[in-house]
Amino acid sequence: RLSKVFYYALHKMFDLQRLVRGEHIRVEPTEEERELIMKVRSGPLEGRFDPTVLIQKLERSLLEISLKKIVLDIVRKSCNMVLLSRPHEVPVEPLATFLFELRCSHWETLNRQSVERKP
Repeated sequence: RLSKVFYYALHKMFDLQRLVRGEHIRVEPTEEERELIMKVRSGPLEGRFDPTVLIQKLERSLLEISLKKIVLDIVRKSCNMVLLSRPHEVPVEPLATFLFELRCSHWETLNRQSVERKP
């Protein structure tokens, strides 16, 4: 199910956000995160939970994480600091690849559905 894929992506995104902030990864999401995840998981995937909207939200969050990581790395290097969060080690690339594959898969599904609907 597509909702399960978004559950996975949201969960990983929340973990990456914590790492960049210097926090520990949580086993269970916060109440607010859990509420969002469960709405996506239980569906329907429409409106603000439409797959295209969710992908865009995840991509924006990933961009923000990447930018924060770059800024923290610059600050750390310029001040010879060792930051507890070790942002240079935050694994952004695997989630970026996953989101790209998810977007491609979603586009293929939309294209296939539009072809099937044509008389």
